[in-house]
Order: sequence, then C-alpha cells, then structure tokens
Amino acid sequence: MINRVCLVQVIAVLACLGAGRYAPPAPGARVAAPLADTVAEGRVTTGPVGAFQHKTIVIDVGTGPVLLAAQPDGMGDLRTDDQAALVVQRPDGTRATWSHDYRAGSGAIVSIAPQDVSALFARGRHTVTLTLVDLAAPAHSSSAYYLVYAAPPAVSVISLPTAALPTAMPTRKPQATAPGQVAATQTAVKATPEPAFIAPTLVSIQGQRVAEGTEASGITSQGLVLSVGATVATATLVVGAVRRKRSAVLRDALAGIAELYDAGTNERVEGIDLTQFNGSVAVYAHPLRFAARHERGVAVAWLYRDAHGMQCQVVAQKDAAPVTLNDMDEIGINEQVTLTYRAALPSASLNQGGIL
Repeated sequence: MINRVCLVQVIAVLACLGAGRYAPPAPGARVAAPLADTVAEGRVTTGPVGAFQHKTIVIDVGTGPVLLAAQPDGMGDLRTDDQAALVVQRPDGTRATWSHDYRAGSGAIVSIAPQDVSALFARGRHTVTLTLVDLAAPAHSSSAYYLVYAAPPAVSVISLPTAALPTAMPTRKPQATAPGQVAATQTAVKATPEPAFIAPTLVSIQGQRVAEGTEASGITSQGLVLSVGATVATATLVVGAVRRKRSAVLRDALAGIAELYDAGTNERVEGIDLTQFNGSVAVYAHPLRFAARHERGVAVAWLYRDAHGMQCQVVAQKDAAPVTLNDMDEIGINEQVTLTYRAALPSASLNQGGIL
C-alpha cells in the first residue's frame, strides 16, 4: 500500500513537470532589431554636434549571418554624417567593435553597402550599442540602422505519460459472524486490474514543439525506474561528448586581438577578439571584416595557430612561409590593408561604448 502511494506521488510530480509548453520564435526566423532612426539633414550649426543617436539593445542570436543594414530586410545602403560605432558584448563577456567614418578624402559623405558583422557575434545573448556622431559642421544626418539576425531555436520539454490509477481497492471477503453478532457492512467493488507497462514517450529536443494529447494508459514502478535511468544515461553521454568537443575547441582556438585598416576606403575594424574563432579565421575586403574562411567573398589573408604560435598567411603570397605574429606586429596584407596584432588584451583597450 505504501509503495503504491509513493509511486502515485512520483508520477504526479513528473506529470506536472512535463505539462508545460514553451513557444519561442520559430528556429532560424529572421529578426530585424531597430538600432537608429533616419535623421534628415536639419539646422546648420557652427560646430560639431557630437553624438546625436545612442541606443543599447539586448538580443538572443541563433545560427546564421548577422547584417547591419538601413532596411529591416537586410538591404539598404548605410550613411551617416559623420561616423557610426557598434559595440557588441558577447555571451562570454568579451567585447567586439565595428566602426566607420563616412567622410571621403574630399570631406563628402559616401554611403556603404550593408555590412556583414557576423564575426562580432556568437550564439546566445548579446548587448549591442550603436552610437552615431557628428564630427564637423555645418550639419548632420543619417540613414536608419537595423541589425538583422536569426532567432535561436525553440526549446522543447520532455513529456511523461499519465498513469491510470485503480478506481478502488479490491474488496475483502466478509468474515463469518457468531450467532447474536451483527456483521459489518461490506460493499462489493470490482477491482481494477493492475495496469500494463507502457513506456513513456520521450520527445527529442531538436527545436520541435511537444505534440499535444500525448498520453499513455499506465506505468509501473519498474517501468518508471527504467525510463528515468535511460534518460539519465543519455544525458550523461551527451554531457561527456560536449566536454570532449569543448576540450578540442580550446586546443585549436586562436589567441590575441586583431585590427584591420584599409587606407583606400578608410574602413577600420578594431578590437576583434580572436578567441571567438575555432581553428582559423579569414580576412576579407569589400567590406573589410574577419569571417569564416569559407564565407562568400575573396579572402586576402587568413590567421591560424600552430605549435609555433599565431600565424598569418597572406593569400597573394601563398607560396611564401606564413608570418609568426608577435605582440604589436603590423603586417601589410596588400597595398591598402594593414593588420595589427596584439598578443594580450589590455584592460583599457576595449571600446566601452564611446567613439573609436
């Protein structure tokens, strides 16, 4: 009797835990987060206005490219009179930045195409700050800015079936009474047969919603132990695999901080923490950026780590030996692009939200 009551209580608790449903955005859905509104050229000033738009948002990023554009569909050229700066705080607490001065050599403001800023982001929650700054008189203006990214996948739950409980306890046979005694009243109730074991349905956690109406007619104590034991064993295997994978990633991870400057377009990429990349990262021009080696575009160089330390291989000099990067090295990638490497990140070197 005591074992049956304990089993009923355990099943009730597990059923309550599995009853919830969570429905976040669909996996991979594109989200457009507004960072800045369009600012038309207004009154004439005698000096620079300084920061005229500043906004901070918190977003959850999934897998896929992250674009900075003037339209929510990821299209639309960007334009600001005079400078834009984007600061991203990643889930691990590190910061990455992107900035651009739209003034050409003649002082005219030149628009740029939407920017792929995927290298600044990882999967998870980020704090993103955009600042638009006027650096010179007599006026200031800007296009809108949107951050377009993929939403993270939905979270599923495990649904355990509800057990069918007996409607009544089996009746006991009436005892014979001696003459002159009053027999106790007995109510005959038909006993419900012991429910057969039906294995609980485990829903795979793959970003799918739990199907509604999943039920089972019963579960025994042996079945419950086997089911929970199998779940724990599976979780142990998954955790072990994740730990082994994480160890391999840490062995291949890059190190240091890198910056890029294009003297032809005046583009600058500052304070990129290379530890976010696994194995290697490529340098691309038009637009200037760090990204995965197999991303669309023509890479001008790529960085990787071997037993001798951080290495830089210039694509135009692929037959030459790679260059070993040391602290504060400055490497000419081509006639316009220069890479600066820092072996360690000083505490004051991160952009804390100001202008780069």
